[in-house]
Amino acid sequence: MIQLISFKNCQVADRKGSLLFQPEWGIYDMAVGEKIRSVFAGAADKEKFNVLPPKSEEIAIEINFSKEKMRLFKLYQQVQDMRNTRSIDLDILNDIEKKLSSTYPEEWLLYLEILEHIRDLPEASNLLRICMDRLEKLKRQSEKHRGLITDGLRLVG
Repeated sequence: MIQLISFKNCQVADRKGSLLFQPEWGIYDMAVGEKIRSVFAGAADKEKFNVLPPKSEEIAIEINFSKEKMRLFKLYQQVQDMRNTRSIDLDILNDIEKKLSSTYPEEWLLYLEILEHIRDLPEASNLLRICMDRLEKLKRQSEKHRGLITDGLRLVG
């Protein structure tokens, strides 16, 4: 049976003397029980006691990417490097587009990445047209990616 005991004009402190409750805060309610029906293993205040979660016994699944996928990742990295250095190389972007169209016919996200880089460059109008045409074709072919491509084009502007 659980009882609730209320105290007026009550001050509560821990063993070190830190105040936990002061009389001006109102009535102090203390719950009291005759039996412990369940327990929780661990600290009630994990931040205070710096408790770490238990070590998982699960093993991470190792992913082995194909050589083709690794080459695609390198193309993404080239575009990312241009973003990081803020240096656009149209020759490299044209080469990437050629590799995309010949080797990765369903790849759409990297086209959006390229568009983001060249959208304001007048000298890239041919590459811009190629990327837009490719994305429009991919929108028609893939119902799965249609919304993503549309949203991406909207974001690129």
